[in-house]
Amino acid sequence: MFTLFVLLISLLFPLIRCIDNNNNTPAIFWDLKNANITNYEEESLVYTLQGLVNRLGEPPELFYDTGKKNIDFPQSDRLWVEYFKKYRNVTFDNKPPKPILCDLVNKYKSKLDGAVLFNSDGFSIHIAMTIAGLDNLLPVSSSLMQNHACLKDVRIVKKLPDFKNKFSAYRWAIQYVLPRTNPKIVFNADYYHNAVQSQGAATIMSVDYPIQNKAFIMNLCPLWKCDPLDCGKGGGRIPTPKETALYVEILESKPELVSVWGWSDPEHAYTNITSHAGGVVFCTFSTPNLSFWRSISIYLNTKPINAPKHDLHRKLDHTKVYIMFETNEGDTPRILSSQFTGAWISAHRGKIPIGWAADPYLGTIFPELWNFYSTNTTVNDTFIDGVDGAGYIFLNSLGTHAQVYEKRAGKVLKESGISVVDVGVASNKWPAATKSELEEYVKNAHHGNGDDDKSPGMMLNACGTTWNQPINFWLSDGTPVINSVCNGPKNDTSNGHYLYYYRNYLNQTEPKKDLAGRITWASNHYKKSNEPLFLLIFGSLGLYGGNSDVFTFLSDVIDLLEPNKYEVVGSWEMSRLAREQFKYHKTSNNSFVDTNHDVNHNIDRSTENSEELYLGSGCYWGRQYNYVQIERSLFGRTSSQVTSIGGYMFGNSTNKKACYYNKKNVSIYSDEGHAEVIKINVPKLKIGQVLQTYFESFIRVDVKTWEREDYFDLGSGYRALIGMKGGMKNIYIMDIIQQVDPHNTTFKLGIGSDPDTLGTNTVYIYDSDNFEFHQAELCLQFHNNQTGTYPKQYHEIKNELVSRGKLVKTFCPTPEIVGCK
Repeated sequence: MFTLFVLLISLLFPLIRCIDNNNNTPAIFWDLKNANITNYEEESLVYTLQGLVNRLGEPPELFYDTGKKNIDFPQSDRLWVEYFKKYRNVTFDNKPPKPILCDLVNKYKSKLDGAVLFNSDGFSIHIAMTIAGLDNLLPVSSSLMQNHACLKDVRIVKKLPDFKNKFSAYRWAIQYVLPRTNPKIVFNADYYHNAVQSQGAATIMSVDYPIQNKAFIMNLCPLWKCDPLDCGKGGGRIPTPKETALYVEILESKPELVSVWGWSDPEHAYTNITSHAGGVVFCTFSTPNLSFWRSISIYLNTKPINAPKHDLHRKLDHTKVYIMFETNEGDTPRILSSQFTGAWISAHRGKIPIGWAADPYLGTIFPELWNFYSTNTTVNDTFIDGVDGAGYIFLNSLGTHAQVYEKRAGKVLKESGISVVDVGVASNKWPAATKSELEEYVKNAHHGNGDDDKSPGMMLNACGTTWNQPINFWLSDGTPVINSVCNGPKNDTSNGHYLYYYRNYLNQTEPKKDLAGRITWASNHYKKSNEPLFLLIFGSLGLYGGNSDVFTFLSDVIDLLEPNKYEVVGSWEMSRLAREQFKYHKTSNNSFVDTNHDVNHNIDRSTENSEELYLGSGCYWGRQYNYVQIERSLFGRTSSQVTSIGGYMFGNSTNKKACYYNKKNVSIYSDEGHAEVIKINVPKLKIGQVLQTYFESFIRVDVKTWEREDYFDLGSGYRALIGMKGGMKNIYIMDIIQQVDPHNTTFKLGIGSDPDTLGTNTVYIYDSDNFEFHQAELCLQFHNNQTGTYPKQYHEIKNELVSRGKLVKTFCPTPEIVGCK
């Protein structure tokens, strides 16, 4: 392995400045993997010490051999040290401290200003680490001092108070410690009940970089609500709304786009709430030695180098299916620190084209690390900016933060020379970025990159086909959007991971044959005659892939495909070919750009009066926003004329009150048999457009079944329904429903207090004359969706309607929702 590694990097960095060891103390390569480090407090101490020792502006001094603690690639640290010695002129001490904690502490004790003492209560430690980073102190406890005699000799400079509980500890830290910390970075430790055990244990190894940069260190789980997407069926996870509120408060105290290092589980809840709060995720479990990389980059004044733009310049062939293999974990520093889980140093790299997903924003922080890859490519190595362009977020959760993020992403794309950006979330259970969101992204990115209309050159959007998008489409400026295929044929059991060579989603007995079969199905299903198909296949490396050599594996898969039909290309080439296809259609007067069409073209327009519709499909927050947009843009209504009101309806209860879930359990709407609905007044001419929007909110879960967007909200209160005067006897509206329904839905007569429709592809039809509408609480009207943040102007509609008496106080108890008071 070492010989191969040295061979592969033998031509690197001939002109870049190296460390002059004539004037520097040798660095230490410390054997952490065999050290007497047996618990979390000891790990926290040694990683904090590393962050304190590797000071900015000075030569880096301490690099750890984490071994199997690095779950991505255990050999990684030793390979990096060989690289540093041979090609960066870093000298390492031939007699490093023994793998004993006190030997390491004694080596660097003189560089420290003392210690901060904390109680071993499970939560004070992270506050102590924050203070340690700010004041050059070691975080110690009575237990640590008892087990390691050298710590008794370190002067206690500060002692944390005895906190009553975790929440009082963080309230104190927010008041007295948080204002002193770096405004641009925080760290979350992922060490709690809801974490994935291996990831939670491996997250603390990346705290050295936040310590080095005086970040606020916390250990909060932002899971405000538990649902199947984040918690699965069982598993023991529990919602943590109080911790979520603290987490949001901390992030919102920082400037927009504060970098959140570390990790938290579950992933979707974490990334969603971080995006809402204006933060940006950098996943760093199993990511050691980042303080060393940052320190050496600054000391050598290294600048990131752009990778070559490899393109084999093949001509566009309309009979072809063009395939691009994209690697996973592109948002994470850990993929770079682990040599792409070891795949980058394979002797077979270059055998086939690979789109290596990596966030070039990391290159601005760790250019020494970034340049190792950008200057060491084959013609089959191209790069993808993943995920999202400048740190991991959910595009549809950014809300008002979207513009500043997308401008930053545009600048990063421009400066890095990377043209292709992945903006998707690799799950069919989380909403794909919409066309309008992608249009806005491109517009803002152009503002950020000096109006370069070729950057981004192509966008990758995970699972867009599941959300009613074409597999390939083009934005108004010609930017191609390539959607991944998350759902396959009827017998697909991949759980939304169809075109993935990822974890165990392939047949474990014959994975190559399975993936080749999936590619064949997708090409047959989506390929149009006389049009090329651009197919994205997302995959895994090393540990998660289950295959020791991804290049041989994929090469064998390609050999199983129909000859002459498929062409595997890199990111630059696919981007160019897809843009050429847009130009071809433009000159042929065929447009790929989505256009609205009149779904009422076969409907009788003899009457122009309006109808009251009651529409339900899960949580009403997202639907209320959608229908307000229709009222404003399609109906021409002002804010004061908006009629889309959230409420509860269609239960058989005689109770005159219906309320959201509350601590007093008063008149809970679902207990009364009601469902969440939006009431909207619709001109008859526009009913088709409204109902089309209603059906577009559903997602496909298999070939014949479509579900509400928030399928994780369970129970009859979230059932799918349409209510109108006359119900099924309203032939006029029923005809429209049948015309615009794209999902072969079963429409069933609703009798009141009906069960959930989840998994049935059913929508209830109610006669609204037979039921009473109960307006929902004021704090829940015009609310952000669980999967998206809405602009300030939208929220202000509530006050406008209250002032005009169109929204009233309900006198229900306070709902159990963050933000309701």
